[in-house]
Amino acid sequence: MHIVTEIKVQQKSASPWGRVRAAVKLVLKKGQIEQIEDQISKCNGAVLTELCNISAIYHNIHHDNLVNFRSESRRLGLEQSTRLESIETMLKKLSKLPRVSSTERIPVAQKLSEIEHMMARVNLSEHDLANQLRIMRTLTFETRTVRHDAIPLAHKRTFQWVFAPGPNTPCSDSTKTVDAESVGLLEWLAQGDSTFWVSGKPGSGKSTFMKFLADHDATKKALAAWAHPLPVFVGSHYFWISGTTMQKSQEGLLRSLLYGIFSRCPDLMSVACPARWQTKEDTPWTVTEMRFVIDTLSAQDQLPCKFCFFIDGLDEFDGEHLEFCDSLLSMTRSPNDEGRKLYIHDLTKHDVFEYAQDRLQQHPRWKQMRSKTGQTNALINAISDKAQGVFLWVFLVTKLLREGLTNYDTFRELQKRLDTFPSDLEPFFMQIIKSVPDFYREKMAEALKIALADPEPLEALIYSFHDMEDFDLPTADTFNSRREHVAKRLNGRCRGLLEMNPMGQIGFLHRTVADFLRTRDMSTFLNENTTPNFAPNMEVLQHYASLIRAAAYDDRVELSHCVGKALQYASRAEFEKPVSMPALDAAIDTLEYVVSNQWPNRSSVAGMEEENSGVLAFRSRVFAQPLTGYLMRKLARGSSYLLDFRSPGALALLRGPCYMAGGWSPEVVKLVDQVLEHGKGPNQPIAGTGYTVWSSFLAELMPVHDGDTLRVSVGPRFCSALQLDLLSLFLRHGAAPNVPLYDAQQPGKRYIHKTFPLDRLLAVAPFVPSDASMEHCFLEAFRTFLAKGAKFSMYDASLGFGSQFSMDMDMEETHEHPCITFFRESDASLARDDSRKSFFQELMRSILSKAQDAGWPLDE
Repeated sequence: MHIVTEIKVQQKSASPWGRVRAAVKLVLKKGQIEQIEDQISKCNGAVLTELCNISAIYHNIHHDNLVNFRSESRRLGLEQSTRLESIETMLKKLSKLPRVSSTERIPVAQKLSEIEHMMARVNLSEHDLANQLRIMRTLTFETRTVRHDAIPLAHKRTFQWVFAPGPNTPCSDSTKTVDAESVGLLEWLAQGDSTFWVSGKPGSGKSTFMKFLADHDATKKALAAWAHPLPVFVGSHYFWISGTTMQKSQEGLLRSLLYGIFSRCPDLMSVACPARWQTKEDTPWTVTEMRFVIDTLSAQDQLPCKFCFFIDGLDEFDGEHLEFCDSLLSMTRSPNDEGRKLYIHDLTKHDVFEYAQDRLQQHPRWKQMRSKTGQTNALINAISDKAQGVFLWVFLVTKLLREGLTNYDTFRELQKRLDTFPSDLEPFFMQIIKSVPDFYREKMAEALKIALADPEPLEALIYSFHDMEDFDLPTADTFNSRREHVAKRLNGRCRGLLEMNPMGQIGFLHRTVADFLRTRDMSTFLNENTTPNFAPNMEVLQHYASLIRAAAYDDRVELSHCVGKALQYASRAEFEKPVSMPALDAAIDTLEYVVSNQWPNRSSVAGMEEENSGVLAFRSRVFAQPLTGYLMRKLARGSSYLLDFRSPGALALLRGPCYMAGGWSPEVVKLVDQVLEHGKGPNQPIAGTGYTVWSSFLAELMPVHDGDTLRVSVGPRFCSALQLDLLSLFLRHGAAPNVPLYDAQQPGKRYIHKTFPLDRLLAVAPFVPSDASMEHCFLEAFRTFLAKGAKFSMYDASLGFGSQFSMDMDMEETHEHPCITFFRESDASLARDDSRKSFFQELMRSILSKAQDAGWPLDE
C-alpha cells in the first residue's frame, strides 16, 4: 500500500520532473504491484471460496428448515404459500451470489454485504414463520374437528329451501310455503351483518343444518359477495356436551376461532397478541387473553379479510349461557343488533317426508309394497305430521318400522306401530328402553351407566372387556373385529341408543338420550336393573388395565394418553358409594404395575435402559390428575412413594387441572403440604432448568418484565394462592425467601431481568382486588416473607430515579425498579379508590426498614 501511496503523491506533483519520476517508478514497481494484485486476487478468491462453502452450508440447513416449515404449515392449515415461496426464492439467490467467473474482478465487500443482507431477510422470515407456527400449535387441540366430522351429512334432498329463489318447501302449516326470501338467510349471507340465530326443538337437525350451511358452495358464493372486494374466511365451531372439555367450553370456541383467523391471516398474530409474539414460551391460553385478542381484532379499522363464523350447539355449551351469548354479540360489528332468526322445525316438513321416504325405501320389502302407492304415501305423511320437524324422532321411528318390514308386517300393522309411538322424545325413549327383554336388561343398564359415567365417548374395547365371559386377553390384531362385535351386541341390548363412531368409540345416539337417562326416574330405573355394588367408574378403571395389557403399546404418547383416561375414572371412583378405598387403591396399584411392565423403554444417553421409567411416568400422571385421596393415603404410610420421583410432586400438583382452571382446591393444597413434608422440599432443583420447585412456582405466579417495566396483573391463580395461603405454606417448609427470579430473554435483547420475590410481590400490591379479605391475605403473605428474611433489590440512585436493575455483564441496558412500579401504581390506585389508603399505609409500615436498607428513594 505504501508503494501506491508514494506514486500517487508524486503524480500530484506540480513539476513536470516529478510527474516523470512517478511514471518511471510505476514502470519499475510494476512487478511488485502485479504481485500484490495477484495476492489480493488470491485472497478474494479464498474469501469467495469460503463464502461459497458458508453459503452452501447455510442453504442446506435452511432448505431443510423450509421443508419442515412447509410440512407443518400444511398440517396446521396455515396459509403461508407466499412467505414460503419468498424464502425459497431468497435461498436460490443466496446460493448463486458467491459464484463468479475466474476472470471477473470481484468487489468482495459488495458480495459480503449482499450475502449478509439476504441471510438477514431469510432469518427474519423464518423467525416470523416459526413464531406463527408456534402460536398455531398452542391454539389447536386434538378434538378440534372431531364434532364436525361426527355430525351426519344432510340427506341429499334436505335443506335445499335455504338457497331456493322461490317457493319450495311446505311449512308445518301445509297451506303455506317457505322460500329463501321469507327465511332471510340467503339475503343475510350476501348482505347482512351481526348475527343470524337458528333455533329448533331437540333432535330437529340443527347441527346437521349448520354443517350443511357452513360447508355448502352456495354459502361461500353468497359470502364472497358480502365480503367483496376482500376475501372471506368461513370458520365454524361445534359445541358438544358429550365431548371433551374443549368441545363444550368457551376456551374451545375461542381457540377454534383464533385458529381459523390466524390460519387465513397469519400476519395478524403480531398485531393481535404482541406479548405472545415476543416470547418463546408456549404458555397455556386463558379465556381472558383470547377475549382480549378477539377484541383487538374487532377494533381494527382495516383487516385483510372478512370473517363469518358458524357456531353450533350453544345449548351444549357448559357454562353461563346468557353471559356467553353477550360475549359472542360483542364480537360483531353491530353488537346491539338482535339479528335475524329462524325456527328450523317449522321449515322442514317436506325434508322430513323425503328423509322418511328414503329410509323406508332402502328396505328390500318396501319395493314389494309400492304397488299400494296411496298407502305408502299416507304412512310417510303420517310420520311427517307426527315428527313435528324432529329428525331424531324420524330416525328412531323408521328404524322400528324397518324392523316391522323385516317381520313382514302389513301396512295396517305398520300404521298401528306408528300410532303406538309417542310424539315426544322422552316418553319415546322410555318405550324403547322398556321394550328390551328382561334377559338383557341388566347388561343394558350397566352399559348405559358406563356411558353416563363420562361425558366423552368411550373406547369400544372397554365395553368389549366388560362383556367378556372368558378371561383370555384378545390380541391387538383382533381389536377391530371385537369393536364391531360389541357394537352389534350393544345395538341389540340398548335398542340403538348407544352407537359406535368412526373412531371406534361408543357414545349416545344424541345428547337428548343422555339428558333423559340422567332424570331422577331413569336413574332409579337403571339402579333397579343393576346390582347394588355395580360402580361404573371402578369397572372402567379395571378394564383399562386389561386394555393396556392387551394393546402392548409401543408409543409412549399413546400409552400416556390411555393412562390419563383411566385415571379420570379413578378420580371419579373416589366418590362412588359402592367403592371401598382399599379396593380402589388396589386397582390403581394394579394399573401402575401393568403400565410399568408395558412402558416402552428407550436407551438413555449412556446406552442404559431408563430404570423405572414406567413407574415414574405413571406417578407423574397421578400427580397431574391429581388423585388427591389416593396420594394422601399413600403419603400417610410414608415417603417411599416419592423416592426417585424426578418430576417434583408439588409442582406437578400445582400445574394440574386446577392450575388450568385458574386456581386450586383446598384438597390440592393439603396434598402439596404433605408432598413438601415427605419429599425433597421446595428448594429441590428441577433437572435441566436452573429452577427450583419454589422459584418455578413463583416465576409462573408473579409478574414478568415487558420491555423496561413489569407487566403486572392479578389473575385468579394469584388470588387463589393468597386465599389458600400457598406462599406461606412454601415458606414454612423452608422455601428460600430470596431466591432470584429471572425473566425469559426477549428477541433482540441480550440481558435477562433478575428480581427477588419480595420485589415482585410488592409490585403486585396495587393490583390486588379492593376487597378486605383479599387485602388481609396479601398482607399476611407479605409479612411471612419479611419474617423469613426476605429482602428487596438494591436501588442505585446514580442510574437515575427508576431506571436501575440487574443486567448481564455485556450490556449497559437498564429497566425500571419494582419500587417505582409500586409508587406509580399505588398512587393511581388511591386516585381511583381512596378507601385503600389504610391498606397501603399498613403495607408501607411493614416494608419501611427493608426499603431503607435497599436504598429506596423514600424522600423523593
